[in-house]
Amino acid sequence: MDFTRIVASLGAGLCLVGCAPQWNAAAQIDVKNRASYDLQCAPQDMRLIGWRGQNTLNMAMTWAAEGCGQRAVYIWNGSAWSLDYHAPVRKAPPPHLGG
Repeated sequence: MDFTRIVASLGAGLCLVGCAPQWNAAAQIDVKNRASYDLQCAPQDMRLIGWRGQNTLNMAMTWAAEGCGQRAVYIWNGSAWSLDYHAPVRKAPPPHLGG
């Protein structure tokens, strides 16, 4: 293996270890903007939850967005965030008032 390939491999490996926080921060912005449009909800009224999915580098590949009485799930398809699930948020039933 020549020197250029060794340096490129080391650089890629370091990025994989150190890029997850940047990936997750950028993903939050992208998903929140996409969900804001899809759910017709202001970004500041939304909550995001990310989880790793199939990725072992702690990079969230799936995000759930919730806001304005709706919930959506987005999955990274390799080039963009795709809407996988969209539904109203189910409210808990009122407590039973026995009598």
